[in-house]
Amino acid sequence: MTSTSIAEALRLHKLAKSLGNEKVALSFFNQAVDLSFGIVKAGILADRAFVLIQLGRFQEALDDFTESIALDSSDCNCFYGQALALASIGKYTEAKESQQQAISVAKLHSERNQRYDESARSQGYRNVAELYSSSTTDFVLSTSAARWRRLNGLDDN
Repeated sequence: MTSTSIAEALRLHKLAKSLGNEKVALSFFNQAVDLSFGIVKAGILADRAFVLIQLGRFQEALDDFTESIALDSSDCNCFYGQALALASIGKYTEAKESQQQAISVAKLHSERNQRYDESARSQGYRNVAELYSSSTTDFVLSTSAARWRRLNGLDDN
């Protein structure tokens, strides 16, 4: 990869994030992923994974979060996204483990995680670790798992 391809990957990444249409954004994310590597690729994969979750493509999102974490394990939001994807495909126990990892990584106070803290404070939490620990997060994870069970005919109701 050249510095030109990284610059192009970042340009495509920024463009994809600015779009309101997830399907169109996904095509730009795909191009950006192909042009990137290392920590840049990790961030692009994570953003693409959140788009995939919005599109209901949970296994693909999980794959992206897993690859992103392998490239850069310092982003607490990747572990949280991984938890959401896992819960959405019915892997609640693994989702809780990823949620706990998100909390642990959030407490490391990297520059990136401090930005997440600011966002959490705007939602009434002290920091992102508290947000990830909240009963709301547990509700989101359990709701995702319950939705998966219903969609797959495994709900007891």
